[in-house]
Amino acid sequence: MSDSQAWYAVFAWLLVAACGYAAFIFGRFARASFERYPRGHIPTRTRVGVAISINGPLVGFVIGLIAAAITGYWLTSALGTFVGIVIVTGLGLYLAPR
Repeated sequence: MSDSQAWYAVFAWLLVAACGYAAFIFGRFARASFERYPRGHIPTRTRVGVAISINGPLVGFVIGLIAAAITGYWLTSALGTFVGIVIVTGLGLYLAPR
């Protein structure tokens, strides 16, 4: 990997980290939707959606980093991780809309 490709990989992973952090914060705000339900009566769909919204982006980021380290395809893994984080966040939003 040349120097310019290494910098592209570094910046791509910084973008993925920023996206993952933003998705994590978005999931934390989805947790505020629990307040509109009576105590103990939160639907399972909402619970699963909030859990996916909070944990999914972080787990996806770690899996992407491991895949990049094993394969050596840093740019491709960064793109796949970015898409995975967006899909997981969308799934969490679908399951636990505000």
